Amino acid sequence: DDPAGHWLLYSLLDRRGARDAALKALGQAVHWGATPPMVESYLDYRAAWADPGEVIEIRRRLAVLSPGNEANQRALARLLLQRGRADEARPILERLWPGREWGENAVARAEFLAATAGTEAAIAFIEEAIQEAGETLGPGDALTLGLHLQRLGDLDRAAWCFESARRGEPAVGHAAASALAECHWQRRRWADAVILYRQLWQETADFANARRAVAAWIAAGQPAEAWAFVEAVLREQGESLDAVLLHARTAAALGRRDLALRDYDRALRLANGDPRPYFDRAEAFFNLPDAEAQRQAETDLARLVRLQPQLARPREMLAALHERAGRFAEAEDELRILQQTYTASDLYRLWQCRLLVKTRHFTEADRMLSLPLTDASRRGEWHRVKSALREAEGHPGNAIAEILRAYARDASVGDLFTLCRLLLSSGRADLVRHLLDPLPPEAEAHARLLMLL
Repeated sequence: DDPAGHWLLYSLLDRRGARDAALKALGQAVHWGATPPMVESYLDYRAAWADPGEVIEIRRRLAVLSPGNEANQRALARLLLQRGRADEARPILERLWPGREWGENAVARAEFLAATAGTEAAIAFIEEAIQEAGETLGPGDALTLGLHLQRLGDLDRAAWCFESARRGEPAVGHAAASALAECHWQRRRWADAVILYRQLWQETADFANARRAVAAWIAAGQPAEAWAFVEAVLREQGESLDAVLLHARTAAALGRRDLALRDYDRALRLANGDPRPYFDRAEAFFNLPDAEAQRQAETDLARLVRLQPQLARPREMLAALHERAGRFAEAEDELRILQQTYTASDLYRLWQCRLLVKTRHFTEADRMLSLPLTDASRRGEWHRVKSALREAEGHPGNAIAEILRAYARDASVGDLFTLCRLLLSSGRADLVRHLLDPLPPEAEAHARLLMLL
């Protein structure tokens, strides 16, 4: 009945990688009256593995233990929204708004609006709140709201928030600059992205910023600048594993395959058991078109899955490679393992449904789609998979209806493109032109739809 003892046991088991036993020990610590920080750690640990319903109940218990913990109340409301339980989330959010942590509570309210009234209502609420705050909007709150606007797709207003947040203390300013650089990337403003990523690299020496700067140069059609930067970093850093990996990845991206392979061999010698070179080489070769690159990526991913079976990303990439090569049974095997590990994940179930549609196992795909979603934010993808199923079954009208529902939720270019393809195959080119006319000529969707027509 001593929570501290169970907590110590959890820590020891967790370090040894005994996930199930660690989880049981941590659960006992919570059961016997663990402190709120212990409960928070427990929830962080369980987030990727547990049934969201169980996490909701534990967060309710934490709300009783620590009624002033607004972060827990926001997390509870978010989980309820993901489960489609907006009526239960509403009173929690009404107590929070307005609250002391203005930015976080505004985001919680916006998430409620996004789930119940749509993305546009959430964006309008945040923009109204920003105008109302005026000069009193602090850098931390500006960063928080900007990140949420970025997730909602309002990149212009998000960039304004990030610019405002850069005047904050160094930690907030760096985070805002990083978010603004990503915003420039999403808006394809490559020159601005390069400037910020280089500045962040000089300030932090974080190789993630160096990699993004190189990628922005390459996207802007400036490979010479990218290569000069990477060579300079390698000269400065010497035999640093991160510098060699950056050099290798850039060489691969610029088509210098032999040099990239030599760099990766050097990185493996420097790694001293660190598996990063395998993962980096797999990522670098994953999207290269030739069969030799695909085989190299597959070999590295298979090795990573053996070395670190608990990691999701290598197995996801391996499943994608199998699917790309038409090895659907092997892809399904990897997805089943992921579903067994991450039991609450809708992502892998919907992915497997897509494979079932491709292999024409329509009855099984329909059965899997009939299972309830644990995350309401996946509803758009659910409609996309169902649209693909109905199209494969030969029901174009039902396929159009489902992709319309997906587009109504997420307004993505991909959904618009699929909708227009289905309309064209049904002989409705007039409706495609009707969708094309309102789009600005510079929009990506405009060019894609014109090509389709």
